[in-house]
Amino acid sequence: MSSSAPPISAGRFAEAIEDLPVGNLHTKAAELRNSISHMRSSNEQLQPFADDGDRDCADAILENRQTIRRVEQRMRLLKYEVERRGLPWVEDPMDLGLDRNSRPIVEERRTGEHGSQQVNGEDASTSEHHRERDEDLLRQTLDHMDEDSADEGVHL
Repeated sequence: MSSSAPPISAGRFAEAIEDLPVGNLHTKAAELRNSISHMRSSNEQLQPFADDGDRDCADAILENRQTIRRVEQRMRLLKYEVERRGLPWVEDPMDLGLDRNSRPIVEERRTGEHGSQQVNGEDASTSEHHRERDEDLLRQTLDHMDEDSADEGVHL
């Protein structure tokens, strides 16, 4: 990480995510999970060299561990924000209500006061708009993550 661009504080991160759509929060969580996975893998690969006395590898492992702790804190903030909105936190992004073909699974719960259809607790028209936008963002992110899976770098 560049010393001229320190990461934003946890407080600023929490403030920044307050107005994001819930789909964006889950998408960010998926990105962070991916970053943690890459850093842990990197640490496993670097550990033998660090054990043999390579100070640069040992320093990189320590930096990755610090970054992992910071990213895990952001994951907790994302979870808190989703739950603050009265929604369930989903650990696995594939559990976000998408079927095998990445199409939304619509759960009709009840009919509203004036006969309007309710989907997952919202009027169908409002819910459908938000869900489509959130799910499109999730699919784009997951597709992008698949493209980046061969990339050796970690993007935060």
